[in-house]
Formats: sequence, C-alpha cells, structure tokens
Amino acid sequence: DPWSAEMFESSLANPGCMALIVQNRQMTKIVAYGVLYSAADEADIANIAVMPDCRKQGIGRALLSKMIEIARSGGASRIFLEVRESNAPAQSLYTSAGFVEIGRRRKYYSSPTEDAIVMALCES
Repeated sequence: DPWSAEMFESSLANPGCMALIVQNRQMTKIVAYGVLYSAADEADIANIAVMPDCRKQGIGRALLSKMIEIARSGGASRIFLEVRESNAPAQSLYTSAGFVEIGRRRKYYSSPTEDAIVMALCES
C-alpha cells in the first residue's frame, strides 16, 4: 500500500524518522522508498515499497540493507517490521536478511483485510 503525501509529512515530522528514496537513472521518477523509525536501541522499518515494474532488480534488498545499516549505526540492537501474510516475496527477502517471525497482528491491513506477520532482527 503506497503512502500518501500526508503520511510522509506526518512521519517525517518525527525526529526519529528517516525516509530513503530511489530514483530512476534519469532522476525523473521515484521508483522505491523506505521509511525507518529509530528510538533508543530499537528501530522499526515502517515501509519498503518498490514500483511493480522495478521489482526483481535488487532495489528492495538494497533499501533493506541500507536501512539495517542506518539502524545499527544509530545504536539499534533490535529492528522490527510487519509484512502482509500473503506477501511471500517480502517475507523471503526479510528472512534472507536474518529476520524471524515473532508474532502476528490480526487484521492489521485493510484493502483487503489481512493479518500482519511481525518480524525482528536482533543483534547477533
């Protein structure tokens, strides 16, 4: 679910929030973004989105890697995220980066209503 401009504005007003964007080579269009919240020794990856025609090119993996790097450099020992229960490609990406399922949030998503799988990456 792509974020609206209002969602970005509200989130970026939080001093613990950071957004990363990826543009196409011509720098004319945003093709992906990630939003990260950090506080104390924890971080939350709020969203990673890649345009459908730009998927399977490693952009999501690169964003995830950079967000983990930023969170770790800011002192986060634990990083959390939620992912749609039906989003197997994203779950595979997160698992390959070391995230593990720690719980579920019932009916967390809408359009359609769906559970979220809560995942965490802890310092090793």
